[in-house]
Amino acid sequence: MLAISIASVVNVSLNFLLIPAFKETGAALATLLADLVTCLACYFLAKKSARLLPSGKKLASSLLACLYVTGSCWNLSVEVDGSKKGEIFVKNRQKALVKR
Repeated sequence: MLAISIASVVNVSLNFLLIPAFKETGAALATLLADLVTCLACYFLAKKSARLLPSGKKLASSLLACLYVTGSCWNLSVEVDGSKKGEIFVKNRQKALVKR
């Protein structure tokens, strides 16, 4: 409950700051950051009572993988000069995977 309360305060505060400037994108970013705060708060609060939490290396690699997937999805939705930038990204990733 403490983690959700902290994240709620962060979400409302960021909404006040980001929505006037970025509209829907600001609301989405505020929610994303509030969810990240929830995740981190739960991790640090649970760390005291649970011994089965992932090590720092595992957590870092998981976060990097999440960032990679997020970047890939974002690339798929961005248009550059009238063509899908993401299509080029995915084709290059597919070529790299096939070569292995």
